[in-house]
Amino acid sequence: MTPTVLTIPDADDSLADWLEGQLVGPDFFRLVSELEVIHGSGGPSAATIADVLGPNREAVLSRGLGALPREQLKALLQKPKLLLDLQELVLLDGGEYWQNKTRPVQAMPSSVASPPKPAPRFNWLAVVGIAVTVAALLMIFIWPRPAATQRGWHKESVFEARQLSAAAYLNQLAAAVEEYRATQPEDAATLARRIGEIRDGCTRFAMAAHPPLSQADRADVKARCRKWSDRLDEYRKQLEDSPDDAGKIHDQVNALIEQMAKVLRTKAEAPAAA
Repeated sequence: MTPTVLTIPDADDSLADWLEGQLVGPDFFRLVSELEVIHGSGGPSAATIADVLGPNREAVLSRGLGALPREQLKALLQKPKLLLDLQELVLLDGGEYWQNKTRPVQAMPSSVASPPKPAPRFNWLAVVGIAVTVAALLMIFIWPRPAATQRGWHKESVFEARQLSAAAYLNQLAAAVEEYRATQPEDAATLARRIGEIRDGCTRFAMAAHPPLSQADRADVKARCRKWSDRLDEYRKQLEDSPDDAGKIHDQVNALIEQMAKVLRTKAEAPAAA
């Protein structure tokens, strides 16, 4: 597999488009890892993405990275951790320009009508099959069912961690949210349930006391969680509008989960003082 960094264009007028594609693409975290190998993680830094973008922040949110000069784009590539913050910023606060970048393409209706199907003939085997199905459904609803296995931010123990340090607690939250990730393809109904589960987990996250964290870190992670919740709501709306795009939305949800975990682990490297 060709390293992503080898695809960085040399042409000045191509770098912004290339980096935008990486920010919303499936190989973004691989790019960040490769850049960390080259430039190092840099450790905790006082510079924020707002500092780097400066007065160009609103232009980037509304018109894309083409609003930045090439030298500023190159500086971002040398600061992999700020790329993570940039991705979160444009995905959560970006305007219509960025929404169009991430929105699945609507499927075009077929212009060729399917030939009419002959009406099915009545037969007793079908009646028997329906009866068996009804009986099975009755068994499902009447027979006692085992309790659903809790995962992610639905586990009671995740937010009850007074004995943990702030760093250990943030890493625990990151590991928990990764449990919502799906490795197998999902149909639209299954994906909708998973989005709803993660969204409910975000509500639990926002309502938790987070005892190991300082007041500043509690406020920060809750503010981020509200933005993650908004993004999940957007994915659910996209899925309702275009169920056939479940595969692409599945990848976007998994990418958001990776982003959530990465943000929490990055914060764990330098938690605010209590």
